[in-house]
Amino acid sequence: MFRRRRAPARDDTLFNWGGGDRLTLHDAFAGVLLLGAPGSGKTSAGLGQLMAGIYAHPQEPSAFICPAKGGDLEQHLRWHKASRSRLPFFVFGEQTAQAFNWLGHAVAGRGGVGAAVPMLEAVQRLLTRGQALGGDAFFLPQGTMQLAEATRACWLGNKRVCVRDVHAFLASAPATDADLDDDTRFATQTLKRLAAVPGAEADRCLDYWTVEWPSTCRSEKTAAAIQATALQPVRQMLSGPVGETMGGPETTFAPEDLESGCVLYLDFPVLQGFEPYKLALATWTMAVNRYALSRPEGGRPIVVISDEYPQTALEGEDARIAATGRSARLAGVRIAQNLPQLAASLGGGDKGRQEAMALLGCMGHVVAFANACKETNEHFAGLAGHEMQTTYGGSSDGNEPFDAVGYMLGTWTPRATASFSQQMLPVLKPQEFLGLRTGGPGNKFLCDAVVFAANRTFADGRSIKRVTLRQVL
Repeated sequence: MFRRRRAPARDDTLFNWGGGDRLTLHDAFAGVLLLGAPGSGKTSAGLGQLMAGIYAHPQEPSAFICPAKGGDLEQHLRWHKASRSRLPFFVFGEQTAQAFNWLGHAVAGRGGVGAAVPMLEAVQRLLTRGQALGGDAFFLPQGTMQLAEATRACWLGNKRVCVRDVHAFLASAPATDADLDDDTRFATQTLKRLAAVPGAEADRCLDYWTVEWPSTCRSEKTAAAIQATALQPVRQMLSGPVGETMGGPETTFAPEDLESGCVLYLDFPVLQGFEPYKLALATWTMAVNRYALSRPEGGRPIVVISDEYPQTALEGEDARIAATGRSARLAGVRIAQNLPQLAASLGGGDKGRQEAMALLGCMGHVVAFANACKETNEHFAGLAGHEMQTTYGGSSDGNEPFDAVGYMLGTWTPRATASFSQQMLPVLKPQEFLGLRTGGPGNKFLCDAVVFAANRTFADGRSIKRVTLRQVL
C-alpha cells in the first residue's frame, strides 16, 4: 500500500518571493526594512504586497500604521477594502473625535513615572535632533528631569496627569518662597496636595520643587534655559490636531484596544505636520511597543508600520525594541531611503552610524529596491559576499592580415589563444541596484528588489534573493 507523506506544516505566508520562498508572520517578528529611493516602489509594491498579506492572514494580526503623506489614508483604505479583511479600520485623529492620553497611559502602567522617563527622553532627543549642541550637555538632561518631576508631581498630587496639566504646572512652577504660598498657581495647588501624599517618592518630588528648583532660579539664565528645554516638547504637543487628540486627560482608544484585532491608522502624516506630528507618531509608537512587550504571552500579533521611518526614528529606543520584539509577537516594518539618512536620524556622526548598523543588524529581512546611494549599495553588495566564478579570456594578433583563401581552404590559422580560470568574485555588484525596475506603465507595474535575510537561506542556498514585485495601486 502506497501513501503520500504529508508535508510539514508551515507558517502562513505574508509575502511570496517566488521559487518556493516566502516571508511568514513569524519571520516578520524579526523585523522588515524596506529600503529604496523615492519612486522605487518600496511603498506601492513592497508595502502594498505586505499589507495584502497582513490583511489576509488567518491569525488576523492588528496593524498600526504611521503614515508619511496626506494621500496615504486613501491608499490604505483601498488596500484594506481589496483584501476583504474582517478587521475594523480605525482612523485616529481630530476629525474622528479620538483621544489618547499617552502620558497618563505610560505612568499608569508598571513602573509608574519611572517608566515614562525614557519616553520623555526620547521625545526630547527627537525634537532637538539636528540642533546645535551648545549647552545641551547640561540643559537637555536638566530639562528632561524637570519634565519628569512635573509629571510625577501631577500624578501623585492630582491623581492624574496629561500633557495639558504638565504644561500648566511648568508654566506656574514656583521660583521663590513667595510663589509657594500663591494659591492661584496650578503648581502651588498641586504641591500642597502632594505634601499630603506619604512615601519617599512624593518627598523627593517635593524637595525638588521646594528646595532645588528655587535654588536654581537664583540664576535666572540657567533656570530660563532649563524651563525652556522642558517646555519645548510640551508646547509642540499642545498645538493643532495633536493637542486636541493627545493633550488632554481623555482616552477613547489605547494600545490595549489592538488586542481585539483592528487596523489603527494615525491621521498625522509626518511630511505635512512636521514637529507636532513627529511627536504624535513617536509617542504612539512607543506606547504600542511598550504594551506589546509587557502583555502576557500569547497575545494577538501586532505589526507596526513606520513610513518615512527616519522622520520618527528614536536613538537608543528603536534598536532595543527591534532586538526584543520577536518574543513579544511584535513585528516592525520600517521604510527608509538609504543608510546615510538612517544614520543621520539616529544622532549623526559615529554614534548615529553605529546605532544605524545596530538597528540594521536586528532586521530579519531587508528588501532593497532601486537606489543611487553609493554607500548603501556598497554596503549591501559587500553583505552578499563572494563566490567562485569562471572567467574567460583570450588574445589575438591584430596585425596579422586576414587570409580569405586560406580561411576557405582551412589552411589559415589565426594567431589567437583562449583561456579560462576560476576566481572569487562578488555575488552582487553595487551598480546592479541602479538598474532595478521601478514600476509604472513602462515596466508593466513591476518593481525589482533584492532581499537580504538573516539566519536563513533561500531555496538556492543563498541568503540573498532577486525578486520582482507587482505594484498594488
